[in-house]
Amino acid sequence: MPARKPNISRRGGGPEFTMNLQPVLRNPGCRLLPLGISVFVVGLCWSANVSCQEKPAAPSQTTPTYRLADCLAIARQQAPAILAARASLAAAMTGHQSLQQLRGGALLAKDLPIRKQQAAWGVNAAAANLAQVECDTDCAVARTYYSVTYARDQRQIADQIVIRLKLTVANGETLLGKEGAPPDLNPLAIEKAKLYLSMSETRLHETIRGQQRAKAALREAMGLDPEVDFQVAEDKLPEATTGIEKSSIMDLALARRGEISQSQSAVNITCLEVHAQSKSTFVKRPTAASGGDMHARPIPTGSFGDNYVPGAIGLDFPSMFVGSRTNRMQRASELSSRAQAAADKARNLVALDAEDAWLRWEEATSNITKLKPAVKNGAATAQKAQDALDSGVIQSYRDVLEMFVLVAQTQAKLNEAYYQHMIALTELERVTAGGYPAGITVMPVQKP
Repeated sequence: MPARKPNISRRGGGPEFTMNLQPVLRNPGCRLLPLGISVFVVGLCWSANVSCQEKPAAPSQTTPTYRLADCLAIARQQAPAILAARASLAAAMTGHQSLQQLRGGALLAKDLPIRKQQAAWGVNAAAANLAQVECDTDCAVARTYYSVTYARDQRQIADQIVIRLKLTVANGETLLGKEGAPPDLNPLAIEKAKLYLSMSETRLHETIRGQQRAKAALREAMGLDPEVDFQVAEDKLPEATTGIEKSSIMDLALARRGEISQSQSAVNITCLEVHAQSKSTFVKRPTAASGGDMHARPIPTGSFGDNYVPGAIGLDFPSMFVGSRTNRMQRASELSSRAQAAADKARNLVALDAEDAWLRWEEATSNITKLKPAVKNGAATAQKAQDALDSGVIQSYRDVLEMFVLVAQTQAKLNEAYYQHMIALTELERVTAGGYPAGITVMPVQKP
């Protein structure tokens, strides 16, 4: 479906950066929504934060409705991260062309041929960064888009349990004290059912805020202004996939991820710097970093708290070297060794990222396989229990009440498993830079 063109203001610009040496274990744009499911003390589970959305009213003619392909197309045009990466690539190409157009410069600057090579590697790093940013943005959009879908599914479960509990309370109040009523039907049992109902209705009101957060996250991932309104088309979470080999994911990630290409470009630039410093006997000489900021994109440190996240190694490359030629060459050589260590760390983190994504896919797929038949059987049993209670056949009011709660809990867990499976698929696409076609993001991803 072609992307619609909403009447929205475009954003542009953004801070320029050249290299990203940080292999990210979690895409920051994809972590805005919590993944857990809040659990009632009685075991009734559904999401409280990502959670359910309020049933939308029929959209007006001026409010567009977007499918996933529409959201992806808008993000490619307007996401600030993509615009910034494109600007960085354009700046790197301009700098490289400027050096190439110099005529006779080598007579005054003996290191000019080396600077041209470094500039070419800078263009390569910027191109790799753009490709990875586009892939990351696609996955962020897909993840937040399906978060809205997941919220709708959870809302349906919440509606069903509220309706069932209301019927159970009404039937209990009708049968209380009458002949043929279940033996365990008493005022305390009815009050317990009302308590479950009250908690369920409270959750429904809380999920409205969760739906708004999910939609806000999608809006930000698309690069839209906060005041822009739109509707998300009805959709379903992807069905479970099978047969994904971990070795294939690992190989694709190590071959395609932009962080690895960027870090290797940095190694080549620093290696060339040793030769560049050997061309002059002056005490003070600029480096390749003087032509562009190689530290503009910050590299976060790792976390050693409850959620362990290993950190990457940042690039240390000043814009000026001072000292004798021998000392300047020595310093460049040492920083080149550091760049190589940073590249090795980047490779290890990408491999860890890929393995983690595959393990989460495997876990979600296993949970779907186990929960899907349980939900089907439980729903049939719950319906029989409801029919028996309505006809006066069933002898336990408590069993009916608990069966409704357990079925809702199992259905919510199944929905969560589908949601986790969707997140794992987006991660498999992201970590392989689009090399594994999970079918979540439909926009083409260019290989660096």
